[in-house]
Amino acid sequence: MLASMGVHKSSYKGEPAETIHLRQFSDWLQLNVVDKEDWNAIRSCLSETLFCEGEKQPGAVKGCCKPPAYCGYELKNGTTWTVPKSGLRSKDHDCVTWSNDPRIMCYDCDSCKAGFLARIKNNWRKLSAFFSCLIAFLVINFVIGCCAFRVVEVHSGMRKGVSGESPRLQQFSDWLQMNVVDRQNWLGIKACLSETKICSSPEISPPARGLYRPIKNGCCKPPAHCGYKLKNGTVWTVPSSGLASRDHDCIMWSSEPNTLCYDCESCKAGVLSRIQEDWWRLSIVACCLIAFLVINFMVGCCAFRSTRAFDKYQRCGYQS
Repeated sequence: MLASMGVHKSSYKGEPAETIHLRQFSDWLQLNVVDKEDWNAIRSCLSETLFCEGEKQPGAVKGCCKPPAYCGYELKNGTTWTVPKSGLRSKDHDCVTWSNDPRIMCYDCDSCKAGFLARIKNNWRKLSAFFSCLIAFLVINFVIGCCAFRVVEVHSGMRKGVSGESPRLQQFSDWLQMNVVDRQNWLGIKACLSETKICSSPEISPPARGLYRPIKNGCCKPPAHCGYKLKNGTVWTVPSSGLASRDHDCIMWSSEPNTLCYDCESCKAGVLSRIQEDWWRLSIVACCLIAFLVINFMVGCCAFRSTRAFDKYQRCGYQS
């Protein structure tokens, strides 16, 4: 038990202990650590283990093994303290409580309790510093990860083409092109687009239309710069003058419902644009969730501390 608090056996040879006063510590610590019930267990442990015998170890707990300096006890030999002829300089609780009996010592003194609280508080301070560094490390890594994610995902932070045009595949990073719309992955995405008949499904709720617009614009009709003409609601034809451009997307277009522009770069760009929007919303939700968890953790800690302190306060026989 003592070892878990970072407390080791300490010799009671030498000068009287410098006094650490119990009033230096909060009421919460006194009520939850060195109240009557808990201190009885600690004192029994000190007494049974002959805590004050052994090699000298520096620490605040020396208040348990020596009489307080202000009492005026004199050291008769290496282990015995005596009252001087002139009497004690003070007869407060700690001075009267002191005994040379190794099983009693100053274990009931306020200076002993204060020493334990000082050691525990010091250990808590070290733990707090450790957890603060850990939390800072996690937060920094989260922020760096989010920033790196955004830099990797979106080339130059561009979401749409110039002047509000549909996004182009070149606007997105090489990583996205290689890991999301590469040949192997795109076969599955294209099959999904074809099976769901997204281009022939006008029944899309108004809030979702904006989200699906990049996909519909890129996958369901030929690019505007190709020069195709709309013959009816679903068929596009090549004008008599020919196509205005013969780039990859213009050649890949087909009016077949299972083909359309699913192999066009504009379709891949539309899918990446939709994924980007989803990730952006997800990152906002994740940040809000983390903030919510941190706030709840802090509130829970405060509530637990207050409830436990009040319970101990009532159990010790005090009434407000």
